[in-house]
Amino acid sequence: MKLQFLYGILLTIAIIQAEGAGSTSNVVDNPNVRIVVRKESRGNEGRSLNDNGDHSIDEEFNQTFENDDLREEDSNKDNNSTSISEQTSKRSSTETTMLSTKQTPSTKETSSTKETPPIKTLPTIASPEEYPYQVKGENGTCILSKMTISLNVTYNNTNLENSNEILSIPTHEITTDGYCSEPVSVMQLTWPVPFLEEKTNNITFYLKKANSTFSVFEILLLIHLDEWNFPNALDADILQTTGPNLTLFAASTINGKYICNNETKVKTETVEISITDVILIAFNTDNDVSSRSEENCVPKLNIAELSNFDIESIGLITIPIAAILMICTIACIIWLQKRNSCLHSEYKK
Repeated sequence: MKLQFLYGILLTIAIIQAEGAGSTSNVVDNPNVRIVVRKESRGNEGRSLNDNGDHSIDEEFNQTFENDDLREEDSNKDNNSTSISEQTSKRSSTETTMLSTKQTPSTKETSSTKETPPIKTLPTIASPEEYPYQVKGENGTCILSKMTISLNVTYNNTNLENSNEILSIPTHEITTDGYCSEPVSVMQLTWPVPFLEEKTNNITFYLKKANSTFSVFEILLLIHLDEWNFPNALDADILQTTGPNLTLFAASTINGKYICNNETKVKTETVEISITDVILIAFNTDNDVSSRSEENCVPKLNIAELSNFDIESIGLITIPIAAILMICTIACIIWLQKRNSCLHSEYKK
């Protein structure tokens, strides 16, 4: 009787809890209610079998009920832990998917990031063997040149005396730089200083365009007086210019190229620049320069060259000519005198 009363109280508590949860239909689904109902039904069965006062079966049923309750509670715990682990795994997988979605950029962003503007390659219109010094601009190669340059440098030494050294520019070590524009373009030739890797020498040619003709109008020179080429030099370097009044290597900008094998000399303050074997094209806009006509240099006899001319050779030529002219003049005078005397004597007779 006590046991039945206890079961009734537990059943009432379970029903009240289910109603507090908001739905009476969940009573059947509640595991506590199922346990109470099962205990109640099984208790009735036990009481009907033990009407004669045999309570051993009741105890056996109670023990069985308690074991069933423990197994059901363990199974409920397992189910709860399984559902919790499933929910945890779903949440972690969802978070991982969200993170991967945030971290993985879209295809459009990746393609836009990797897109780079195309590099404009300028065609090579002449071989480096034919034109080792080439200046390229936005529209192609504007200056093509080949020349041999040597420098006769006068410098002060540590004894406060003047020294002279000839520096030949190494053609195989020259790098070419400059820019293309109108009416002035620039070509700069640079080469390394021996045993001084951080320093370089350079010679810069300034070219101008006037009336479809180009020419070099100024040369700028920067020379480091290293110990190898200029022993006991007092100064560290030389920076000098010829001035902007030159007219060197003139040729047509339309279809001409300047070619000259003769030596051309120009001077700065203390450096004499000697240039030979010149081929020069400037202000070019064509992709093919093979059809350009050659404009060769015309040597001009200047005062400096006259002073070095062989005066003795001139004397050997002019003196005999002068002597012959003098002899002829004297002979003519003698002949005229004789003729006049003969005419005068005949007139008297």
